[in-house]
Amino acid sequence: ELIPMFQNQLVPLLKDKSFCVQAANYVQIRVCGIGESSVEELILPIVKKKPSVEVALCVHLGIVDLRLSCPSTNLEDEELMELALACRELLGDHFVGFGEVSLSEVIFNILRKSDQTLAVAESCTGGLMGNAFTDISGASKVFKGGVICYANEVKVLQLSVPEEIIKQHGAVSGECAIAMASGAAENLSADYGLSITGFAGPDGGNANNPVGTIHIGFYSPFGVWAKSVRYIGGRLDVKARAVNAALDWMRRELIYQDKKHRRDCSI
Repeated sequence: ELIPMFQNQLVPLLKDKSFCVQAANYVQIRVCGIGESSVEELILPIVKKKPSVEVALCVHLGIVDLRLSCPSTNLEDEELMELALACRELLGDHFVGFGEVSLSEVIFNILRKSDQTLAVAESCTGGLMGNAFTDISGASKVFKGGVICYANEVKVLQLSVPEEIIKQHGAVSGECAIAMASGAAENLSADYGLSITGFAGPDGGNANNPVGTIHIGFYSPFGVWAKSVRYIGGRLDVKARAVNAALDWMRRELIYQDKKHRRDCSI
């Protein structure tokens, strides 16, 4: 009930009284892969040169949003954006984008530009990674689909994961993650495959893979790898952070390969 009243009555009144601005009075930079204190340490050398600029940091599930604003001065938008671009350079590959851009959107845009596709395989995250892509309008141009392989037999039957890998290394292992990513890409005819398997908690885990351990598999035209991470927290937080970790890893690999290709072409 409040939404139409707010949009149709209150907002026009605020605009009429000149209390509304057409654009945000800040610049937001989205960062992933480093902590809040590291972000602050990186940007401090240039931000402290502008004492009128206020810095705000918001952390959520492995992502840091950095906001630069000048509420008490008449600093021009161009100057604030110039400062934001300088911060971007300092942040390097930790920089995801400006505003509310998501990790999946960055991957989507890169793959769309190169006319390539992606398929995913998920165990403990239960479809969260696939959902991150289907939230994007036009995702079918890049996202082939995914398999939620919670049970081991689904890994074998739907993703062609060899039973020997599960018996020898376990379903929660780097070897299984690689087989899942490879199976997703090959069975769904995609250029890339991304997989997640792990113990989201609160139950499960073992000596080699404690609760919160996540294995990520990445299949690509330039190689196949696995990496592991471990998170402490509730089940839902671990699942969400696992998806962000997988997406951020793929984002970084795509950026690295693009830079490598540019260097090779310039030689």
